[in-house]
Amino acid sequence: MKKIDVKLKSSSYPVFVGKNILREILKKNDWGSYSKILIITDSNVNNIYRDLIPHLFKVINNEKKLFVINAGENSKSYVTLKSIYSFLISNGFGRDSFIIALGGGVVGDISGFAASSYMRGIQYCQIPTTLLAMVDSSIGGKTGINLDKTKNIVGSFYQPDFVAVDLNFLDSLPQEEWICGMGEILKYCFL
Repeated sequence: MKKIDVKLKSSSYPVFVGKNILREILKKNDWGSYSKILIITDSNVNNIYRDLIPHLFKVINNEKKLFVINAGENSKSYVTLKSIYSFLISNGFGRDSFIIALGGGVVGDISGFAASSYMRGIQYCQIPTTLLAMVDSSIGGKTGINLDKTKNIVGSFYQPDFVAVDLNFLDSLPQEEWICGMGEILKYCFL
């Protein structure tokens, strides 16, 4: 496992990268100060990893809830954000709660924005499951939603506690997702 420290003036955080690291990262993290954990994922990730998700997060002894949004860019909306807020409120999530974003860029962006704005900010982490999210959206604290036809127009910069890039998630990606991720990597090479 490789650890990369993202050093910022305001808050720094580690990015862990490797194969089969997720369970170890979750086990090592100190979850004692959080009353509840909300795992936000999308329907694609939930369908592929339905049996693995409870197994992975079993190492966290806190009360855990799973919230599944529809896969795709259309879910990066105020309607979905409002449903996340409503779920948090109706299930008694407080300021001492924690959000885990388990998915691609849409899941990471909306989960991070929900974390940054719910009760004026609760802690969260990013567990990206696509190549594009691993190299772009999970790092840098960019969070947000689309509004009307404008992409990422409402949002904030809100840094995660940590990012866990488990390369095993790449095994389930369709070719289209690989192309999107490689396109982003090539863009960084040219820049």
